[in-house]
Parts: sequence; structure tokens; C-alpha cells
Amino acid sequence: MNKLLSISSLFMMLQGNKLLIAEEHTSPDSSVKYYLLDEAYVSVEQAFLPIMISDYGLPVTLLSIRDAEASHINNAYELLGRIPGVNYQRSRLLVHGMGPNAKGSYRMRGIGAKPGAGLMIMVDGRPQYMGYWAHPILDNHPIDDIERVEAIKGPGSVLYGKEAFGGVINLITRQPRPGMNTDLSVSGGSYGNRGIQLYHSKRTDGLSYRLNGGMKSTDGFRGNSKQESNSASGRITNIINSKHSVDFGGQFRQVQWFDPGVLDDPRAEGDSTNGGEFSAYGLDVTLNSTFDSSHGQIVLYGDFLENEQYLDSKNNSNNIGIRAWQSWQGVLNVDEVRFGLDYEKYGGSWETIDGSQATESIEYNTAPYLHLKRDLQSWLHISGGIRVNFNSKFATEPAYRIGISADVDDNIQSYVSFARAFRTPSLAVQYFPFLGNDRTVLEPERQLQMEVGFQKNLIDHLTLDVSYIYAEGSNLIKIYEPPPFPPLPVDNTGNFVHRGVEGSVRAELNRRLSVYASYAFMNHGDNTAYNPDLTFYSEISYQFVEDVRLSGTIDYVGGRFEANNSQSSLLDITLLNFRFSAPLPIMFNHFRGDGFAAINNLLDSDMEISEGYPTPGRQINFGMNIRHTCE
Repeated sequence: MNKLLSISSLFMMLQGNKLLIAEEHTSPDSSVKYYLLDEAYVSVEQAFLPIMISDYGLPVTLLSIRDAEASHINNAYELLGRIPGVNYQRSRLLVHGMGPNAKGSYRMRGIGAKPGAGLMIMVDGRPQYMGYWAHPILDNHPIDDIERVEAIKGPGSVLYGKEAFGGVINLITRQPRPGMNTDLSVSGGSYGNRGIQLYHSKRTDGLSYRLNGGMKSTDGFRGNSKQESNSASGRITNIINSKHSVDFGGQFRQVQWFDPGVLDDPRAEGDSTNGGEFSAYGLDVTLNSTFDSSHGQIVLYGDFLENEQYLDSKNNSNNIGIRAWQSWQGVLNVDEVRFGLDYEKYGGSWETIDGSQATESIEYNTAPYLHLKRDLQSWLHISGGIRVNFNSKFATEPAYRIGISADVDDNIQSYVSFARAFRTPSLAVQYFPFLGNDRTVLEPERQLQMEVGFQKNLIDHLTLDVSYIYAEGSNLIKIYEPPPFPPLPVDNTGNFVHRGVEGSVRAELNRRLSVYASYAFMNHGDNTAYNPDLTFYSEISYQFVEDVRLSGTIDYVGGRFEANNSQSSLLDITLLNFRFSAPLPIMFNHFRGDGFAAINNLLDSDMEISEGYPTPGRQINFGMNIRHTCE
């Protein structure tokens, strides 16, 4: 029996003791690509373990969460921590906050966090970030709405633009299933954690839609740290004919949060002056075309955000753009040629609460790119491309990459990749009044990264991934935090070199027991602030009977510093988590349900994300999901 796996990149997959390359097809009722595989023991739709795939020498990590039942995960940030080389830390239960007190962040191979992520966040293939601050708008994306996550570690500027300086995270949202479907999720737990999420979809031959809405809130694990988030999203897909379809999408998120302050000088109980709220909404229209030997897409999108820091300021941020690409197969003796053009207008305004200071800024960015793929031999594949970036303020910048992969035999695939990336300073870094010194001399961040790795099937259903990374670059932008405040000095940090190794082992020991472990070590040189030297993650899951599962995870983060040059050491972090899920005994036709109970930070480890900001303590969470399906 064949299985259809809807993924956006050509990938390699495990079957018994063979590594298979999927054959690309086009779905007759969907604009996305899918790949037809022989019956596989491990299915992307079934596996809760991260799967490394290869797209012509471009390594991609795939996470599917539908059958992982990850409803105890609060947001997409936490899901990313399962990927080797990606580190997520938080000091709040729902969101990591904004501004100078955003004591939570994520990084990929030493790139990320403040003053802008340096990582491209995409939702269904379109960018999503704040035009003024350049932070991704990921804090409150409901985990219930995510089908899977695709992560490209390392520079992705050629295909995805300047914000993909350190990597790309693409969130693929749930697609409507045939018929009419409704899901209701309810959860609760420690510290007054509570949430409710409603999902509804309908799919017919030519039209489908989905709606998703919910809320989550918490009293917080410290005084004056409550949070509340509300979200809603929707998408309509119209199949115009066998070759064209159009999507209309929208989403809205609202978050309120409070900062309890450092442990030695906490905010007074009830003090609401140091908190904030933001409202973010986005709209997009996507036109897809599919022919026998070519595919294309045009996306028009806009993201808009209003943010207020109760203590001192408020700002608006917007990002409006168009992304268009067309690919052809079998042209000029090349397996695939892709040409694209991206245009963005982004900016925003900032002002103090009393109106005494204000600033407004805007930039334009245009970037054409070309990308090629070719099979040199049946076992040897090559891809590469170039992008030229034209910015309204900064000089023209090129980005390029080349990747080669080789199928050594049925059990081993190796690859090597070279990529150059750049990133222009965010508007906030250039114009935010509380930042000091002369910022007119700031230069774009640049890096050149090489990666070499392999994937090997050791025995049946046991796969090993190993990679070595070397990156060098210049001009990483750093904000030097208080004291004193204000101003906050900001500067390019000069040249940097990052070296590291990543590895993972994935085992489907039998149809009930799955094990996954990942390890990453990165030598950041002088660029050590908040970048851990060592991360280890392990996950084991046992299915007793159908849909009754117990899973446990260990998450270790070591070698952390609050300042560069290995200064101001922070304690290592070890988190132990367990989760149990089982079906609910629902006796009505067309209804199904399941429940879960989870305990996070079982050891109640008391560790600081940054000085004075600890991690949440032991938490118990529980919930249930009810699904109704009507043909």
C-alpha cells in the first residue's frame, strides 16, 4: 500500500534497511507537492521522532506532531528544542515576552535571539516577522494548528531571503481532511494554566476551509507573572481547475504578559507598570499553478503588529510583500530550474507613552534569485543557487549556496553544503532611541558556513545522523544590556568563528517502542553570550496498546554564559518530563477522544535562563481532545 506524504522538499526516508529517494508528484486536489513512497515502516505522519531528510545536499529536519499528541506543548518554540543544534530557553510559561526583559529565546548554531532572531520563520511557506524589530511572530502560534515543522539549519538566504541568516523554520498548518471535522481541546494544570482550542474544517472536491481559535492563560509561577493569549486563524482553498488553485488566509493573535523582575529585586505584587501586550494579525493570498513539467506560486502577504510596553513605550510594526517563483523540470539538461523574485516593504513607528520621543522608519527590499538541481549520476546529486539583494539603504549583497549529496549504498547517504548569507540591521537597531552610540556605521551581518554529514542505517530501523559545521563571518550585531540603562550600546562584534558537531540516533525498536537521542556541541569562540556549548536531548516512547502511550524526555543544556568571552557563567539545565496519553471511552458515533497527563521538570530544577530569571518549576498538566468527523 502506498502512502502520500505532503512535504515541501524532496526527502530521503527509512524503509527497513534502505534509504529511499521519493518520487515527486503533484496532488490533483492540493497546491502542495507530495511524494509517493513504497510502504514504509516509519511514516512521517506516524512518527513522533525528528527525521533528517536530504534535498540535493540541503539537510532538512522534519517534525510531525499529529500522532505525537503534543497538546501539552504550549507553543511552537518548545517543539523546536527537539532538533539538534536548536536551543530554546524560557522563563515564562506561555510566551517569552518582548523588549529588554524578554528572558527567553531560541538559537540555531549560535545565531538567534536579540536584537533580532536572524532566523526566518515561515508559516505555510510565507515569512512571518515584525517589520520594525525583525523578531519572528512565533510566541503564540497555537500548537494545535501545526501539522509538522521543517527546519533548515544554516544559511538559507538564497531561497528564503536575508532573515534566513542562520536558518529557516517552516510551520506547516493542519490541512482539512475529507468531509467535515471538528476538534475541541481543553487543558489545565499547575500555576493556573488553562486553555481551550477549537478547530473546524470541511473539504469537498473543489473547495476546502479551516477555522481555528482558542485561548490560553496562566497565573504564572512567580508573583506578577500572569499571561493570557488569544488566537484565531482561518484559510480557504479554492481549486479553480486541474492546474490552478487559490488560497486566502488570515490570522490574529493577542497576548498580555507581565514581567516579575529579577529574583533579588522583584516587582511589587500587583505592579502593572512593567508588562505589555501586543496584537498581531496577518493576511495572505496565494495563487498556485501546476503543469506537467513546471510549478509556480505567487504569494501576497502582510503582517501588522501593535505592541505596548506599559512602563514606557508603544510601537507599530508592519511587513508587506510579494513572493513569486516558477520552476521548470528538464530544461537545459537540468532536473529543476527555479527562478524567483521577492519584494518587501517593512517598517514601523515607536513612541514613548508620554509622547516625548518618537521615531518612524521604513525600508524596501528587492531580491531576484536562481536555483538549480541536477542528478549528475543516479547516485550523485547537486544543487546550487544565487540571490542578489537590493536594499533601499544598504549596499547590494549576494548570497549563494551549493550542495552535493551521494548515495554511497542502500544504507548510507553523505552530503556537503557551502552557503553564504547576510542580514541587514533591523530598523529598531538603527533607530530605536534607547540604543546608544553611533549606529550609522552599522554593517550587515555576514557568514559563510560549511557543513558535511552523513546518514547511515546501522541495522533495521536504527538510523544515525552525524554532521560537522564550520562557520565564519563578521559583524554580528550585539546589544550590550544594562547597567546602565539607558542608553543600550549596540555595535558590530567583529569577526567570528563557530565550529561544532551534531548527531542523532533514531530507533524504531519494534512497533511499540521508539527511541530518539540528539547531541550538539558548538565552540562559539568569543561569541558565547547565551549560546550553550552543549545540548543533549533524549526521548523514549512506548505504546502499550493502540493509542495508549507513555513517553519521557531528558533535556540538558550546558556551557552557558551571560556575557561574551566565557564570562558570567550560568548553571547547567537538566529537565526531565513525562507524558501519558490514552483514548477516552466515547460511545457516540462519529466521535473520538483522547486524554493526556504530563509532568514537566519532574526534578523541580531551579535554574536561571539569565541572571535573576529562573526556569518554571515542576508542572503538572492535563487535558483532553474530542474529535467529530462527518463524511
